[in-house]
Amino acid sequence: MSKKVSVYILMLAIGCLLLVLSLTIELPTPVKWAFLAIALLLNITSAVVFMKAGIRQMKPDQ
Repeated sequence: MSKKVSVYILMLAIGCLLLVLSLTIELPTPVKWAFLAIALLLNITSAVVFMKAGIRQMKPDQ
C-alpha cells in the first residue's frame, strides 16, 4: 500500500506544481489550458483515492 500512496502523493505534488505554474507564469494559451487540465485531472484523481482510503479506514471491520 505504501507504494501506491507515494505514487498518489507524487501525482498530487505534480498537479499542484502545474497549477501554480499555469497561474503565475506567462505562457501561451494552449499550454496554459493544457497545464490546467492536467493539474485538474491529477489533483481530482489523487483526492478521490485518498478520500476512498480514508473512508475505508473509518469503516468498522466486519
